[in-house]
Amino acid sequence: ELAEREAEVAAQQTDIHALLEARGQEESITDEANREARDIAIELKSCRRNCASLESEIMSEEARAAALRDAFEGRRARFTTAEAAAQNAELGTMRATRRRIAAEAAARREATAVEEAESSRSMAESMAASE
Repeated sequence: ELAEREAEVAAQQTDIHALLEARGQEESITDEANREARDIAIELKSCRRNCASLESEIMSEEARAAALRDAFEGRRARFTTAEAAAQNAELGTMRATRRRIAAEAAARREATAVEEAESSRSMAESMAASE
């Protein structure tokens, strides 16, 4: 009976050694999985930081683009205003030129009429004097 018990104890010790070895392998696998999980968590944090940095950069660029659009719109509005003022000035100059030309023509007509009137009067005086 002692031999049976010793054989049973030996079998149990073999089972215990096999279980301990399996446990060691499982712990090794678990440790490796934990290291990988830690590495992935670190990489994920880094990716999130990069993502946040990129989002911040994108927001900054969008704000800069909006500021540039606003500045461009302001410049465009000033240009449009200046262009309209230049066109109005050009129209005013053209109108003033037309008025000057019309006034010069009227002055010439008036001068011609005065010359004709003086000539007619002179002729009338000459005729009256010769009679």
